[in-house]
Amino acid sequence: MQPRSFAELAALLALGRPGPLSLVPTYLANRAAPEKVHYAHPVLKEILGETYGLAVYQEQVIQLGHRLGGMSRNEADLLRIAISKKDGSLINQLAETFIRGCEENGLSPKDARNLFAAVRRFAGYAFNKSHSVCYALISYRAAYLKAHYPQAFFAALMAGHSGSSLEPYLRECRRLGIPVYLPDVHMSEVSHRPEGEGIRLGLSAIKHVGEAAAQRIVAERSQGAYRSFQDLRQRVDLPKHTLQALVQGGAVDSLGGRQALYGQLGLEPSDGFSRLTAERDLLGAYLSEHPGQPFMAFLRQISGGLAFAAGEISKFRESGGMITGEIDDPSGFVEFTLPRSVKGELPLRERSLAAVFGTMDGTVLRGQRVFPLKPTVILVPKEESLALLQEIIARHQGDVPVVLRLGREILHILPQTYWVKWQPSLEEELQECCRAVQLFEPW
Repeated sequence: MQPRSFAELAALLALGRPGPLSLVPTYLANRAAPEKVHYAHPVLKEILGETYGLAVYQEQVIQLGHRLGGMSRNEADLLRIAISKKDGSLINQLAETFIRGCEENGLSPKDARNLFAAVRRFAGYAFNKSHSVCYALISYRAAYLKAHYPQAFFAALMAGHSGSSLEPYLRECRRLGIPVYLPDVHMSEVSHRPEGEGIRLGLSAIKHVGEAAAQRIVAERSQGAYRSFQDLRQRVDLPKHTLQALVQGGAVDSLGGRQALYGQLGLEPSDGFSRLTAERDLLGAYLSEHPGQPFMAFLRQISGGLAFAAGEISKFRESGGMITGEIDDPSGFVEFTLPRSVKGELPLRERSLAAVFGTMDGTVLRGQRVFPLKPTVILVPKEESLALLQEIIARHQGDVPVVLRLGREILHILPQTYWVKWQPSLEEELQECCRAVQLFEPW
């Protein structure tokens, strides 16, 4: 529609609903040639002119009943209600009043009946104009702020949100190229705020860090920067679960590495991916590092020239013989399709980490095969020991992918039946038949 005025923006919101959506082509055709719209009575043009001959609003239906149908405003509103509720007996009763009034106001019997038939159609989908105008005003102002002041707009919009409820806002910021910075005990306020070209998340953005705890951290900071994690703990009285959330959410990265801070809290060390997923769960997104990024060079080598997207599957749906979904790639969210048969080769579900290889069809990746993002064994086999290699792998079957390096830039993925269970004893056996044995574990 590309609204050209505020009135058209209000009409867009009234028409953009399942019922009246089919009328948009008629609305656009009438708008393109308003001189061709026929009005059987001058009052019709006064009432319907702003919406190009269509009764888009409930108020227009009431005006038609009152000004042309000779009904009181209450009767006209009752007609609207009767039509919306499909009350046939009441509609027929009020129809006589409406048609008679139209004839008394100068319409021919035929035009009066046609107008009532049109009103009956309109009233079934007409929207409250006062609502539509209010929604249009909010939408117009919000769109203006989003376009011209995106950092301030999103910082305000995200206020009060933390953890997974932040996800849709962080996703939109990423789509628009707005950097979002981790919460930080030295840089963040209680809530989110614009910072440079991006947005600094507030301390309250971290799930399990309440507003009261965030306020205490910010207030104490005015007495001087925190010199260490221990200094923070001594100066601000926080429960252990809040301290743990601050560490896992990246808010104290400036006071030490997360692994070391885990130790200070008496927590078990965790691998890099577990630290990333903890951050995602607390903040609604991966912000410090994307889990697919460390795999990109490796995936290019095994792609065979195909396009690919790699990361977390954020949407997943099976329908008929196809899988459709969306993958959170370092470059952004990429829609993909896959034959359903692929699922038998590799279990797929929402939140899986995988790479989808295929060809791009516009913005959609038409997938042909899938590879899991997980530790992978890379072998440079001895040509004379391939039979021994096959025998060793057969004795250690598991779920760790195996890739053969057959040249400097040539990597070959073995079928899933040749994947292994990784353990030190297997590594020792593989040394006998391989020039090199590597467990690729980027996290």
